[in-house]
Amino acid sequence: MITFRGITGLVGFDQSGFRSSLVGFDQSGFRSSITLDVMTIDSEGLQKIGIWSEDSKLDNGLNISTQWINHYSMLTLQNTHLVITTVLNDPYTMVKESSFKRSGNDQFEGYAIDLIQELSKLLHFKYEFRLVKDMAYGRPDKNGTWNGMIGELIRGEADIAERLEWYWRFALLRQLKWVVTSLFSFLSPFSNIVWIYVVGAYVGVSSMLFIVGRLSPYEWENPHPCRKENQVLENGFSLSNSFWFTIGSLMQQGNDLSPKAMSTRTIAGIWYFFTLIMIASYTANLAAFLTVEKIVYPIVVLLIEFVFKSRFDARLG
Repeated sequence: MITFRGITGLVGFDQSGFRSSLVGFDQSGFRSSITLDVMTIDSEGLQKIGIWSEDSKLDNGLNISTQWINHYSMLTLQNTHLVITTVLNDPYTMVKESSFKRSGNDQFEGYAIDLIQELSKLLHFKYEFRLVKDMAYGRPDKNGTWNGMIGELIRGEADIAERLEWYWRFALLRQLKWVVTSLFSFLSPFSNIVWIYVVGAYVGVSSMLFIVGRLSPYEWENPHPCRKENQVLENGFSLSNSFWFTIGSLMQQGNDLSPKAMSTRTIAGIWYFFTLIMIASYTANLAAFLTVEKIVYPIVVLLIEFVFKSRFDARLG
C-alpha cells in the first residue's frame, strides 16, 4: 500500500491503484471519518493553522492552534485606520488648555485618550478622534433613527464610540492635600479641649498645693536650723514656688522643693501619676503627627452616600 499526505489529509492506495480503507463511507454513501488540515497563506507560503475532524468533540469539529489565534488577534487591527467618536467628559476626554490652537488628536487629553494611544502602540493601528456633532451619546427619535455616537456608528461615520458602554461614575479621583508643618505642630497630639483641661489641672493643683501647704504646720520650718533662738518660720510653698513645683513635675525636670506633710505629698503623688500618663501619651503620638498626614477616607464617605442616597438606573442618551 502506498500512502502520502495530501492537502486534505492522509491518502492511501492499494496495489491495484485504488484508494485504500483510509477513506470511509457511511450508509448513505458519503465520506465519513474525514480529517482536514486548515491552511492559510502568508508571506512564508502555505501554513497549517489547525485541523478539522468530523469525529472531533469540539464545536463544529474545528481545532485552531492557540498560537495562531493569538497571532491573528494581533493582526486584525494592524495597519487599519479607526475613526473614534467621543464626547467631552472629564476626566476621560478633555480639550488641552494651550496658548495656541491645536488640531487633530493632539487637541485632546484624558484617561480614554491615553488608553487608545497605548492600545494603538500594542496593536499597531492608527486612529482619529472626532467629537460627535450633536454632543450626545445617542437616543432614537420617533422614527427609530438614532442620533449621537450610536447614530454615527450605525451610519458608518465612525468605527468606535468611545465611552459608549461606560457608566459616568467610572472612577473617583482625589487630589492629595499636603499639610505644611506649622510652628505649633507640637500641639497636634492633643485636641484643644485636652490642652485646656491640662492647663486647668495645672492651675488647680498649684493653687491647692499653695493652700494646703499654708494650712499644714509641717510645711513651716526654720530657715536656719542652727539658730535655735530664731522664732521666724518660713513656708516653702509660696504661690510662685507652688506653680514652679507643678510645672517642673510636668516637664519631668524636678526642683529642690519637696513636700514634707502627708497632705502635700498626697497631692504631689497624684500630680506625678497624672503627668506620667500625659507625657507617655504625648510622646507616643508626637512623631506620628509631625511626619504622617492624618488618614482621611473621603472616597469611602462618597461611596456610602452614593449607595444610600442615589438611584441605580440606566442612562439613555
